[in-house]
Amino acid sequence: MKTVYILGAGVDRALGLPLADGLLKELDSFVKGDGKAISQALKNKLGGGRRVRFSFEKYVSNQGENFAERVLTDPALAGVVEGALTKVGEGASDGAAAIQVVLEKLRAIREANEFDEETANAVAALAGESDEMADHTMLRMRGIALNPAPRTAMLRIFRDAQSAEGLSEDEKSALGAVVAAMTNFEELLTELFAGFYTNKGTETRNYLYVSWLLWAYMRWKSLSGQEGLAETPNFYNKLSALSDDESIITFNYTSRCELPSDRTVRFHGDCVSYIRQDRGELIEGDEAVTGAKDLEAIEAFITGLDMSVEANRIFLPAVVPPSAMKPVINRAFISRWSRAE
Repeated sequence: MKTVYILGAGVDRALGLPLADGLLKELDSFVKGDGKAISQALKNKLGGGRRVRFSFEKYVSNQGENFAERVLTDPALAGVVEGALTKVGEGASDGAAAIQVVLEKLRAIREANEFDEETANAVAALAGESDEMADHTMLRMRGIALNPAPRTAMLRIFRDAQSAEGLSEDEKSALGAVVAAMTNFEELLTELFAGFYTNKGTETRNYLYVSWLLWAYMRWKSLSGQEGLAETPNFYNKLSALSDDESIITFNYTSRCELPSDRTVRFHGDCVSYIRQDRGELIEGDEAVTGAKDLEAIEAFITGLDMSVEANRIFLPAVVPPSAMKPVINRAFISRWSRAE
């Protein structure tokens, strides 16, 4: 009987890599620390720092800025946020209790803004519209903002929930989960790719900057974790000796051990290949990549790419944004996905 192993983020989590909800924070630290030179090399490559204005820190702050709008317009997200705050029990500090009240007030506003089906249809009829054109909310919540004090409080939490004064460790953990839910890296990458796909100049550079940073970070993490792999209990040790009847589908970008290429489907791509977009060419086995064993070598590879956004000579990292609807960044991925079925 044939066996297919399906690998998700949890396999790498055991080896120190963050899950999607913690990846943005890790990349921000990478840009400010070990990956600072790579970040600057990318900005230079993409036309100078003034043209790449993206900042992870600014992105996180914007989510705090837009907190009310997002909670009011996205019930699923609101549910996740409210669920995270269930860790804050009785006897909560004034600060944590205040945030809970803010969320309760926003939920009440969201629910009060909704029409039931009968009312929505009646309002549509009064407006001379059919039931299909009925609005199920009374007010448009896009652009709504908190007043200065609650807005500033949310900004402080989003910038660094762990350093907020007067909070217990459980409360900091709960608020950290709220921030993580609203700053999911997968959502960011998908959002930036949409701008890249529609050929918006600034968004093109932002997507290339963020996706190459992700590629470089994952490449570095794959290499830096190799030394202690054999001594650390992990699932990859089992995969290093597959039988002929065993194969793998992995949703991870990392390459923690040598896997048989003929029996491994890298569903979302990897951190050892890249794409020449204007030629539709997937480049695999490039010695400049496979030979890059440290941050300096990864930086040298990126610096050496003959890339020009102005001339439409674009190289993409072979990583697919993990959205529900997968963008086809290269025809090779269609074959991969077909093999996975």
